[in-house]
Amino acid sequence: MFPPSPILCRQCLRNLFTEARRPSQIRTLKQKVQYRREKPSDFAGTARKVDTRKVPFQSSVRQPTSTAAVSKLKSPLDAARQSLQGSDNTEEESGIWQPNRQDQEARESTFAHPSQKTLAHATKQLRSQWAPTSFRDINLYKGLAEAIETVTLSHLGKETQPTDIQALAIPVITKLDKSGFDTPATENQFQSFLIAAETGSGKTLAYLIPLVNRLKREEEWAKTHPDSPYSIFNTRRAASPRSIIIVPTSELAEQIYGVLKQLSHEVKLTVCAFLPKFDDRTIRKSILPKYMDILISTPHRLNEFVQSGELRSGQVRYMIVDEADTIFDRSFSDSVTPLLSAVRQQLTHLVLCTATIPLALEERLAHRYPGMQRIVAPKIHTAPRRIDFQLVLEADKREALLELLHSIQSDNKESHRDIKRAIVFCNSREGVREVYEYLKASEDLTLSDSVFELIPFTRDNFDRHTALERFKNSAQTPNSKKLRILVTTDMGSRGLDTIEAKTVILYDVPYSSIDLLHRLGRTARAGTRGRAYMIVSKAEYRGRTKEWVNEIRDRLIRGVALV
Repeated sequence: MFPPSPILCRQCLRNLFTEARRPSQIRTLKQKVQYRREKPSDFAGTARKVDTRKVPFQSSVRQPTSTAAVSKLKSPLDAARQSLQGSDNTEEESGIWQPNRQDQEARESTFAHPSQKTLAHATKQLRSQWAPTSFRDINLYKGLAEAIETVTLSHLGKETQPTDIQALAIPVITKLDKSGFDTPATENQFQSFLIAAETGSGKTLAYLIPLVNRLKREEEWAKTHPDSPYSIFNTRRAASPRSIIIVPTSELAEQIYGVLKQLSHEVKLTVCAFLPKFDDRTIRKSILPKYMDILISTPHRLNEFVQSGELRSGQVRYMIVDEADTIFDRSFSDSVTPLLSAVRQQLTHLVLCTATIPLALEERLAHRYPGMQRIVAPKIHTAPRRIDFQLVLEADKREALLELLHSIQSDNKESHRDIKRAIVFCNSREGVREVYEYLKASEDLTLSDSVFELIPFTRDNFDRHTALERFKNSAQTPNSKKLRILVTTDMGSRGLDTIEAKTVILYDVPYSSIDLLHRLGRTARAGTRGRAYMIVSKAEYRGRTKEWVNEIRDRLIRGVALV
């Protein structure tokens, strides 16, 4: 017996009778509408209600196992009929959305994964006898290689050598750094590069080292040509940076600023950044009057000063866009487009850096920069192999999370650390608030013997800009049995260096494989080991969500690309 038919308007009834060929089809479609309109039922023992019918809508890249069967579905009516007639799991699949051909094509064309020929060429370069085995093997400015090994990478505590993406990118970008200074900027040959590699592979140094090398080479040339009109010592540089680095978040800007500031003590450079702790008055008084070599900022704030004329862009020769897949999104287009237009005429180097290559980004770059050189690591779109990935299937996700955190806190896998650290990812700020309040209520954090230290990290936090610093800082009283937990959204997964975190917990199933890659990339960084857990409720573990989760687990085990 079918459930009672919903009340439909005249237009809906007309559409139903127009599309339907048999009375049974009308009942099937009415039943489908009824499923979507009714409230989600409570799962036994579940504190958090989950609407399983909405799960398939969450991801734009989850693909069903059988694409041939899906391609035959031309309408929701055919999908409902086939799910009722040709499926052995009718009870499980009823009411679950079936993608039509257009949806399937959109899923398959979401990401632009490099061809096998491109990846094979990168692997061949790395295995060549000419591949650099240390930073001293690369023709860098005097003292730069030593500064990188002794200052920038000294925290790793081991012999440092270039990673795959650094060995591929740095020699290519720095190849012509000794020439091109004695011609006007408008006559210089414009060079553009796309650096793409997996998370935690050292992409930041892959674009910072060529930048510093280029600036120091230009200074070296200017000292030998003091009378040249193109010498940097003969041009106005106040409030006019020589290079700009654009990043999507202020936390990433502060992180890169710290790396360059540390390096500038050895290789003399003037590094400035528009950080949240600097208000507009401080920037006008203390930063703009300086002769800036490198300026780091988010697009919106940087564009405000450029459009107002307070920051001159006439001397910008080198521009870097980090997390390009995010920067070239619609949310930043109003700021990024004017910035690129303002510096395009005199720009000599444009370097984009990304961990993923969405199709929209690939199409935009092919249209605007057809000659852009792509430097791609062989392991692009793959998760680090040193991650121990486990799937946690429980009825109550919150109880499963609490039990998992206690298990991590009580084990002996990080006994040498001052404090254990874990990152919990949610899909929304509301989810972060829910998890934080639940853990706070479950554990009395005010007690001195509390084993948890919770740090929420979202855009809503008033102490947002100190949350990441508190998570990374060393514990005042070392205690390897205490667990410091950062609860955040995808805002904490883009570009941030969290090498201290050994555990990542995915409380919500990510919307896409790209989100999953960025979240997993917060652990097992710089050759270290890590572990990751994905918590899936039994109500979610069905249909295409079940297929996607199983496929992801299989790909992670085999170490192949996730997209």
